[in-house]
Amino acid sequence: MKKILCFTAILMTTGFLFLGCSKAVSPSGGTARTGAKGSLPLTSERATLTAYMAGNFEGVSSTSYSDNLFTKKVADETGVLVDFISSSNGTMEKMNVMLSAGDYPDLVMFYGMDQSTMNYWADQGIFIALDDYDLMSYPNIREALTKYPKFDTVIKAGDGKIHCLPTLNESQHLAASYGRIWTYMPWSMQNGRKVPQTLDEMTAFLRQIKNDDWNKNSKKDEIGIAFNKGDIRNFVSFFANSFMPFVGGGSYFGIALDNKKVVEQYKDPQFRETLKYLAGLYREGLILENAFDISGEQLKSLAMNADPLIGFISVAWITSYVENMSERMAEFIPLAPLKGPRGVQYQAWDDWDGYMRQYFVTDKCKDPELAVALYDYFIRRDVTLDCLYGVGNWAKSDPGTKSMTGGTPEYKTIGSALYVGGPQNIGWGQGAIPMIRSAEWIYGGHQADGFDNTIQWILNADPAVKDEVVSNIDYMETAYVYTAEQFKKYAIPQNIVLPPLMINNADMTRIADIDAVLRDYINTSIVEFIIGEKNISSDPDWNAYLSQLDAIGSKEKISILQKYIE
Repeated sequence: MKKILCFTAILMTTGFLFLGCSKAVSPSGGTARTGAKGSLPLTSERATLTAYMAGNFEGVSSTSYSDNLFTKKVADETGVLVDFISSSNGTMEKMNVMLSAGDYPDLVMFYGMDQSTMNYWADQGIFIALDDYDLMSYPNIREALTKYPKFDTVIKAGDGKIHCLPTLNESQHLAASYGRIWTYMPWSMQNGRKVPQTLDEMTAFLRQIKNDDWNKNSKKDEIGIAFNKGDIRNFVSFFANSFMPFVGGGSYFGIALDNKKVVEQYKDPQFRETLKYLAGLYREGLILENAFDISGEQLKSLAMNADPLIGFISVAWITSYVENMSERMAEFIPLAPLKGPRGVQYQAWDDWDGYMRQYFVTDKCKDPELAVALYDYFIRRDVTLDCLYGVGNWAKSDPGTKSMTGGTPEYKTIGSALYVGGPQNIGWGQGAIPMIRSAEWIYGGHQADGFDNTIQWILNADPAVKDEVVSNIDYMETAYVYTAEQFKKYAIPQNIVLPPLMINNADMTRIADIDAVLRDYINTSIVEFIIGEKNISSDPDWNAYLSQLDAIGSKEKISILQKYIE
């Protein structure tokens, strides 16, 4: 059995088998073609492509032809029925087991697969090269690869050949998601208070929350900052950007480029200053005492308490911890970066975040050309909308309305999107198929109902518009977009962010071995320094931390990464 690599599991799915059907095969082994490339149907007779999908089947209880409108649309328009074999917990680990065992389908649609995993399975001959299938002759593929040259780095494996087809999500709030804090607006903007703009103002604000009865329940139960054990790095990243331009996202937490030299930011004196500041907050009781241990569900219980308890929540996505379209949801907005003692003020940002691998054709596929044609169909704009929002759940925009950027939109949603509680079984959801969602289209194309009231609420917490904001299905998306656009001026320099690296299997295995210990050690040390189990002001304690990093292999990991930068 081939060696199984250990990778982090990503988004889970709820997949069901489609109704089976026959496959029309041409003498060459592929299905019979009809018309020019890009025309429909893709085959003259119905064909089946089996697929494993480990993405986001949100708002879907069945993907069968008889139950799901998008499944029916795809099959009827293209002549191709996609037969998903993934279960309700399709993960990276299960995919690796499946591929190693040799029992896998024609397609793997894995949203956001890392480059090293792709490289491994390409090297095994399981993810086939697609260079010979004249990709640029397909109209939608040609447009995507031409318009977004970054895809060239994303789609190629270690042999220099194309082994995947990509997806794009240029949502600015994704680029800004690593290191985010949400402020409870009623406390931040009532009674003449001002949202903190510096670390000193933040400290003073947190002290007021602790000492005053801001929720008016005659108890001292208010919490300054809360988060959960899964968001420790998000919490630290936000504050580190008040001391240095800090790379806090993905697999490169605290690893950055300095004039093309790979450096460890978690060793930097300014990172130590970050931990000193946070340790001071913790000593004063301004951070939830058990924040480093509680689960997401426990945090949600605190966030949704009848009496508001929390002044600031440090999580990437607030809707994971407050009920969507609830009053409490509208009351939390992202906090702008805070200016540190040396005037430093950065926003976490990663322009590479939206460029992802998703669509892989395996050596089991008897008709790779059909698989490529299906991808070309999937990335068509109307198909994207049908998958994302659901068939019949979007329409042409209304006259006189505004997009999320304040311009003239192209389309509107009729009901909620699948991923925020929309109708069941009319699409496949946000991460199911590859999509080319540019920032221009996401923000400029979508009709943002209540746009003016949303901005009025974010800026002024005007109670006159609160009810409309809470009931507006577009509020949260517009709020994400608007605040990200405002914070972009503080974005960390993108030349310090490591691009996707084509790491070979031997080096990737060594990095994985190091990270198995290193990641936990960094996380544990951060917590110990903040809560006082180690003294962040003690040179011996700090030097012991640095020495242990090297002993674990952090220098070796950096030297490996440096090879691929040079």
